[in-house]
Amino acid sequence: MPASTVAAASRHLEHRIAGADANPYLAAATVLAGIEYGIAHELDPGAPVTGNGYR
Repeated sequence: MPASTVAAASRHLEHRIAGADANPYLAAATVLAGIEYGIAHELDPGAPVTGNGYR
């Protein structure tokens, strides 16, 4: 993700299931590529969010 002027504590990343019109192979490959990138660069995913993520 590019750098942002928004405070780090205010940022969030959300994964929503792709729509029926999306290529399922491309959608799955994109999610897996993101996971691989995080593992390869040893990125810290942070604490898990439980319950309502908007509160």
